[in-house]
Amino acid sequence: TFIRLRFHDIDDLIKARKEIQPIVKRNTEREKEQQSRPELAVLTRAASANSRSSDLIINGLSNANVAEKQIDGIMELREFDVPYHIRVCIDLKINVGLWYGVRGQASGGPQNQLVLKPELIEQPEPIVLAFDIECTKMPLKFPSAATDQIMMISYMIDTQGYLIINREIISQDIDGFEYTPKKEYPGHFHVFNESNEFELLRRFFNHITDVKPHILVTYNGDSFDIPFIEQRAQFYG
Repeated sequence: TFIRLRFHDIDDLIKARKEIQPIVKRNTEREKEQQSRPELAVLTRAASANSRSSDLIINGLSNANVAEKQIDGIMELREFDVPYHIRVCIDLKINVGLWYGVRGQASGGPQNQLVLKPELIEQPEPIVLAFDIECTKMPLKFPSAATDQIMMISYMIDTQGYLIINREIISQDIDGFEYTPKKEYPGHFHVFNESNEFELLRRFFNHITDVKPHILVTYNGDSFDIPFIEQRAQFYG
């Protein structure tokens, strides 16, 4: 059984919450203790039976005892932690990031109106750059930025692919190519064959500076790719 409470303002809601929260805590702790010690549940039922018999004798205590038993049955609060302004937005279907026209009325008049203005919404077109690096490494070892180098960086900006090669590691130039795993993911790659790792990094950084992507996408980049690139760049000062 659930009881739904409505309040005229947030102050009344907070007052009720402060009174109910300790009751819920007390009741749940009692429930856990009774589950761990069944004999307490037996004693509680016996005490409850005795109190009911005494209610018949002293009528004035009857209502108080009934109210107390009802309070003992409150085991949880639901949605009490949803901030009031968020609850209002959910109920009125007000979404963040949209434009609304507001029509206000004098006090005592109809409720204020919010009118969605979809014609004012311009969908952003962010520039997304997804990249991955390949490194040298010793046999059976994980790459180390202290001793290993980046031998290539592949990245895509929207649907255009790029590959930067470190010719100090790769034995010959690589021509442009196409890699399209699915029709909806076309992959035409332009290749930059750079003479060494320093030139590879400079090419990559310059391209990022020119394009100014809004979003960088990597796989495990925070833990490996970005720290590795940063350390190799620091190596060259």
